[in-house]
Amino acid sequence: ELTRLMKEGSLKSVWPRNMPVGNVEESGLALGDFAFEIPWSAAAGRKRLPVVVERKRVSDLVQRSAAGDHWKQYMLMRDNCMHSIFLIETDTRSAVRFTAFGTQELEEWNPTCTLIDNERSIFLFFGRALLSSPSANFIQTKDETSSLRSVAALGVMAVASAELRSKAAKACSPGRNNSTRLVDRLTGGGIPWELSRQIADSVGSIQYLEWLYKECESDECRSQLLVPFITQSDYNGQRNTVTEWSTKIFRVFRPSCTRDPPMSCTDGTKRRVTIELAESNSSLFPAATDDSFYSLKLRQGHPLGLALPTVSMQTAAGKFKSHRLYVHLLAAKSLVTLITSRIHESHGDFVRIAKEAASIINGQCHHPSMVNGKDRRVLLLCGLNPAIDAAAKTAGYRTETRVVVDLVLAELMLSQNLCVIQAVRLKGDTELILQLLSLACFHYHLLFQEGDGL
Repeated sequence: ELTRLMKEGSLKSVWPRNMPVGNVEESGLALGDFAFEIPWSAAAGRKRLPVVVERKRVSDLVQRSAAGDHWKQYMLMRDNCMHSIFLIETDTRSAVRFTAFGTQELEEWNPTCTLIDNERSIFLFFGRALLSSPSANFIQTKDETSSLRSVAALGVMAVASAELRSKAAKACSPGRNNSTRLVDRLTGGGIPWELSRQIADSVGSIQYLEWLYKECESDECRSQLLVPFITQSDYNGQRNTVTEWSTKIFRVFRPSCTRDPPMSCTDGTKRRVTIELAESNSSLFPAATDDSFYSLKLRQGHPLGLALPTVSMQTAAGKFKSHRLYVHLLAAKSLVTLITSRIHESHGDFVRIAKEAASIINGQCHHPSMVNGKDRRVLLLCGLNPAIDAAAKTAGYRTETRVVVDLVLAELMLSQNLCVIQAVRLKGDTELILQLLSLACFHYHLLFQEGDGL
């Protein structure tokens, strides 16, 4: 079906003239369901671009979620590939129609729980994933044809990226016992097995934990870093505060650090998310109370003076704080209008049109003060399908528009480092997703910096 779409279907009309139509091959992949290879040389053969796509129908995502299969797959992709992309197929609202296997073994919910049983838990998973990586991305599609079209568009833009071509390499064969090695490292350092397993299930690998510690500004930050992943104080009869446990884990990796845990952050419940947004958008969140996990900071214009409506989120506890999560709201009607205004002048170069559109959108939600690789940016695209359907009824509509939208979204992910999440329905989705992303910040934002709190 993917071959047909490229050679006969909607993709054929936008395929770059200077790029041979791709060959589709079935192969056992160590990572994900889709990968992209390019010819390299007679000696080296083909090399694989650093992009991997894991496709999940909502039914599969739900049914295997209690055991954390999707989270384990994501962590493996994250640790071994520059761009890890989860493709979620079918309406997220359908999650309530399926039952996860093994839920009888689960106790009450806690932040390390991976269960997905409704639409809210899908978007909470999105938040957890994007906060754990500077390059996690998502594609949301309504059916198989849309999925395959999106995958092909992603491949076109990946091949068109000079940066990604320069990082092509032989296919890797990642080890599948990364979490087991982390458990062994922690238990060997005196950490109880139950807690070691809990940390490994949340973090994934020694490699990633080392990276997290490297990102911290100080040893004090490192000492409290894992507090969000520690759900109790008593393990195997050993009782400590969650910050003391976090410090003990850090000392396994840095034995020379003997500083006592900072008293300014001894309990994860003291975390609080500050949400900054324009006063005109205050209805996106319920009014905060003393019991809320967040506070609202309203301002006259959009944060950082950006052109797009923007919501900034930052988590703090005591004197420690996270990097920022910026969520930029884009009405899909604006994206479709941007594409249709240029598509008639494309002269068959739809990749150029996609790159130009993506660059314009990025310019509307970028500011020099944003720290690349630390602050995370999300483009919340609102009402895409209704916008395309409306455009299709207008004079001069080009059938290539829908595929060019896929090219633009791929370019935003791969070259502009914008994670794209779709608010499919025009009413209610934007508020739902924003509120769940703020909840993800509360549970999963790691506190890398020292400061005055929020």
